[in-house]
Amino acid sequence: MKTVVITGASRRLGLFLAEQFIARGNRVFAISRSASNEFTSIDSANFHAVQIHGYDKLGVEQAVTAIKSQVGHIDLLINNASVFEADPEDNQEIESKLTLFFRSICSSLAY
Repeated sequence: MKTVVITGASRRLGLFLAEQFIARGNRVFAISRSASNEFTSIDSANFHAVQIHGYDKLGVEQAVTAIKSQVGHIDLLINNASVFEADPEDNQEIESKLTLFFRSICSSLAY
């Protein structure tokens, strides 16, 4: 049994991946910023929902610490979480775009 951690797992692709890994007998820790009603459809002792307040350094470190205290290691990290604010006129400042980029990339480095 592998331990799989999926960020952004409360809906769409993240939720689908969680369901697929559970169906194949893996232990899944589904990380999301909000509780999902969809999680109630997953009835498995190998499914663990982990809610965090944000994908900043502190939030990610707390999630990793909580998971590793339960299982000791993580076999696979799927960094599906994304924070994106659409701006059809592309008026976002470069600093805002860089913040989104680094938040997405650096959250996987906390492990």
